[in-house]
Amino acid sequence: MKKTLLIACSSSLFILGTANATDVGIGASINTTEETSSYSISVPIRTSALLIEPDISFWSQESDSTNNITGAETGMNYSYTGIGVGLFARIPLTGAMDAYAGGRLGYFNIQSDYDYGVAGTLTRETSGYSVGPAVGLGYAVNDSFSVSVQTGLYFNSGTDDEESVSTTGVVTSSTSDNIENTSTISQIYLRMFF
Repeated sequence: MKKTLLIACSSSLFILGTANATDVGIGASINTTEETSSYSISVPIRTSALLIEPDISFWSQESDSTNNITGAETGMNYSYTGIGVGLFARIPLTGAMDAYAGGRLGYFNIQSDYDYGVAGTLTRETSGYSVGPAVGLGYAVNDSFSVSVQTGLYFNSGTDDEESVSTTGVVTSSTSDNIENTSTISQIYLRMFF
């Protein structure tokens, strides 16, 4: 999969080298809730026919709770980091509207830490690759700034390593599994071109 990601990035650079009019910019997608914050920063590269978008994304979540009966406190920390590239065909629509369709390829790493108080801790690391189709609909405020809504269906494949440790520091269980799943992601992107 690393080889596939390298080929996709190399192909993107080749296409850029052959394009006549190329705009490079910076993009961002932010989504925050009370417990979760997700961010994506990209470097969109726009030609008359293509949108190529390398990006890095990250999000985190923390929560603490107390059992009303026993008074035991538990906590959870969760973080996600991803890096990837999207390659899209641009589809002009009417006026300032346009659409794009293509796909994304990326690598992700998820770290999870659970503190169960007297029951010990659980550490989990999930990493792997994602690939899948994505589409977007954008509105150009002017030649330099656009707002887009993007959604994608991604196939994820990787490994999941989990370790439980008692309060005395003894490893009580350790597992490693292969994972495969499908997920959907919808985001609002702000892109500014220079």
